Amino acid sequence: MLKTKARSIVISTALCLGLGGGLAQAQLLDNVKNALGSGPTPAASTAIPGMPALSSVGIENISGVLQYCIKNNYVDNNVAGIKDKLLGQLGGEEQAKANPSYQEGLNGILGGKSGQKMELSGGGLKQQLTTQVCDQVLKYGESLI
Repeated sequence: MLKTKARSIVISTALCLGLGGGLAQAQLLDNVKNALGSGPTPAASTAIPGMPALSSVGIENISGVLQYCIKNNYVDNNVAGIKDKLLGQLGGEEQAKANPSYQEGLNGILGGKSGQKMELSGGGLKQQLTTQVCDQVLKYGESLI
């Protein structure tokens, strides 16, 4: 079922790229929302094509990505407490800064230990998808504390 949804998202993406219209982009976002469902579980966060399973990323990268999402206004600043609690599990921000997965997250690269990387920077349609990814990372981060 998930593969079918992912395939339809990929097809919709191709249509968006080919048509370049706002209507096609809106349709793609609707497809992404439908693939995500109304309440995705943290482990089911691979509904966005190319997004690694958050459970395989590692808390270091999750913390860094949350900081990236906050800094770039993809999530509200009031979620910084979640990021701080995750950093506390790592021994604090100074400890985390020495970790390459955390540094990748700060630079908008989701992947960490998973071996699969997803670049979150960009504008337009990618920015809208990044918001979806940041929301999922935030929900997953909350589940870790």
